[in-house]
Amino acid sequence: MASVNESVPKFKETIATQVIVRRVGDYYYQNLTWLFDEYPVFEVREAILRRWLYNHVQVEAQEVDWIEQRIRDLKEEAAKTQSDSRFWKDLLNWYVFCTNTRYVFDEDIDLVSRALEFAISITKLNELYGSQGFFYRSDILKLVAGRLKHTPHIYQNLKTPSLKPFLESFLTEIYQSKYDITNYELVDVERVIRCAKEVEDWSFLIHIEKVLAKIFQSVKNQRAKKEKYQFERETVILRTEAFLNETVRFFKEKIAEAENK
Repeated sequence: MASVNESVPKFKETIATQVIVRRVGDYYYQNLTWLFDEYPVFEVREAILRRWLYNHVQVEAQEVDWIEQRIRDLKEEAAKTQSDSRFWKDLLNWYVFCTNTRYVFDEDIDLVSRALEFAISITKLNELYGSQGFFYRSDILKLVAGRLKHTPHIYQNLKTPSLKPFLESFLTEIYQSKYDITNYELVDVERVIRCAKEVEDWSFLIHIEKVLAKIFQSVKNQRAKKEKYQFERETVILRTEAFLNETVRFFKEKIAEAENK
């Protein structure tokens, strides 16, 4: 049982944390990046991230260096302690989704392009952190595709040399592989194609047609092996096949419209 001398400081610390958390919610603090570093307490950091994300607080130019470094620091900390902290993920979400779009049209400061480029390049940190610090490409794809879905008009103005190759890689890796397509790969395929439709980039057509041919071949291979019928897999493949056929038709129509203008 803790003594009075031990419990009093702990009690004061708890009260202080509760006060800070409440003040974060009440917009008492203006400099939340300073507070995030000054009070590295779970409840305080959670409250700060909640305020940024839930209120869609816009990321400003003076914050991006700090954000990128903290994402690296938090992920490294999670890897070393083997903890399941989501702080680095939430911070990355905030960076990608809430970077102010007005900077897209600024020749000197394009924060949206920088945020997307950072998110795409972050998988290179896998070698540093090992399995505990793994940045899954599919997770990064969700963020990138999600941002473009919400603001598709910015796509043509983005200055992100890695963006299109990153999206295309999910398609090329499938049709260039010697192995049959798996269900989880089809999820990424659909996400990339929906993203291409949102931003109206019809140049993805050639990749889509090759993925469709790969699906035909995978189905043919599976039936030739006479393996046990897998209802779930067949359902996913047939649905994706129909989706791709419709997408090919739609893309060809859009390309024809552009050529006839």
